[in-house]
Amino acid sequence: MQKLTDFANYASLALSFGILMAGSLFFGYLAGNWLDRKFNSAPLFLAVGMALGGIYSLYAIVDRLGYYSRQSARKGAKRSDSIKDKQQEPES
Repeated sequence: MQKLTDFANYASLALSFGILMAGSLFFGYLAGNWLDRKFNSAPLFLAVGMALGGIYSLYAIVDRLGYYSRQSARKGAKRSDSIKDKQQEPES
């Protein structure tokens, strides 16, 4: 059951990564394009906006991976503690 939960977590992470990457790049494109038209600076703000969108999406995915990793480590520690407790119990 734990493997299925881990698979679901990582599958949702992969799906959210794609959506987050597309959304942040699209927002960077729109904002950069608008600033380029406003200041007449051709591809400067477009490139900056898309780069910032890509950097943000990578930061967000690394943050989520860290969250899932910490969550998985906590669950593993709880399981190993319960196994140790069962091993230390005197048998009657």
